Amino acid sequence: MNAEHTPAPWHTEPLQSDQGASIAICGPGDYGILAVIGPKNADDEPDIHTAVREPFDEANARLIVASPDLLNALRLVTGELQGRWLDDLDCVKQALAAIAKAEGQ
Repeated sequence: MNAEHTPAPWHTEPLQSDQGASIAICGPGDYGILAVIGPKNADDEPDIHTAVREPFDEANARLIVASPDLLNALRLVTGELQGRWLDDLDCVKQALAAIAKAEGQ
């Protein structure tokens, strides 16, 4: 399976269904919610003001939102370097491995 991901740009917003306690990662337009990062205290039914977050939740959300752009950048860079002596560099090998992982290979 090699389906293409939801097109960029992606963004974050407070999840409306839990009064903003969770972070929603959303695609453009009608693509809707792609992923949700819930609060630590979800069982307490918090809202945007009482949600307790892990220290890395915001950073994880930013990384997820940036992932289509990062994948595209890796594809561009590796496309330019493959077939040259540079394709033996560890950084190019890591980039190709990351692309393969993102593509489900």
